Amino acid sequence: MFPMIISSQTCSCAGNPSFDPSGLSFDNENKWNLELSYTLHSINDLVSKDQEIINDVNRRRTVKSFFLKTGYSISSRFSVSTILSFIRQERIVGSHNNSFDRINGIGDSMVAFSYSTLKDSLSNPVKISVGSGIKIPTGSSQVLLTGLASEDMQPGTGSWDFIFWGKISYRNMLFRNSDLFFFSSFRTNGENSRKYSFGEESILSSGILLHPYKKFSLSFEGRYIRKESDRRFGADIPNTGGIWINLIPGITYMLTDSIGFKTRFEIPVYRNLNGTEQFTTSSLLSFSIFRQF
Repeated sequence: MFPMIISSQTCSCAGNPSFDPSGLSFDNENKWNLELSYTLHSINDLVSKDQEIINDVNRRRTVKSFFLKTGYSISSRFSVSTILSFIRQERIVGSHNNSFDRINGIGDSMVAFSYSTLKDSLSNPVKISVGSGIKIPTGSSQVLLTGLASEDMQPGTGSWDFIFWGKISYRNMLFRNSDLFFFSSFRTNGENSRKYSFGEESILSSGILLHPYKKFSLSFEGRYIRKESDRRFGADIPNTGGIWINLIPGITYMLTDSIGFKTRFEIPVYRNLNGTEQFTTSSLLSFSIFRQF
């Protein structure tokens, strides 16, 4: 059975795509995993604290991201993954497209390691995995628009970041042919050459993966995200960071025993953001095709 391999935004705020580690563990020994993903992130909601307000400037923003992930199970417990990305950022301001900005480029990369401290079996329905990842600043953070583009419009962050996570899953705890899971991660971000750092990020989530049919899987996840304010020269930047609670349904379909297709839709249900006003996620849709060999 394939794991939930997810490469998408971890934060519902504007900014560069970051890598979601919640599915970066798999335990089929001496197997390769390959996944190609596309995400469409619409960042059109204007929010003040916990209230959505009218977007008077008619600003529209999308981030289109392509991810290529490869992974290899060195043993039944230990796996290593790499992720490459390509980013397309678009921003329109005004009802008649008075201002249109577009930036394309190679994004940042990641190398991640995962270890299953407790494996599930016929006699043990519990699986526990831990992992860590290093985000490498392979994407440019110096792209020009009218002058140097802001950090949230750049293809890359320009910083080295580190992610740590843990995941627990219980097989058939609530229903037959189901997996109940709990996930937690922490991300710490370095500074780029302009002394800018994206805020540290913590995630707590839980959900259920259902297998009603041999080829179909359904997933339902609730996710809590807390992101600290971004910083420049060690000082907090206003109107960045906050708290998000998102609902994430998903469907996986296995075309063959080794090839599958997955789609997920991330829906914001609650936001409480720092500062007076922030543009934030209105929706996030992802498509993936993956293969094991």
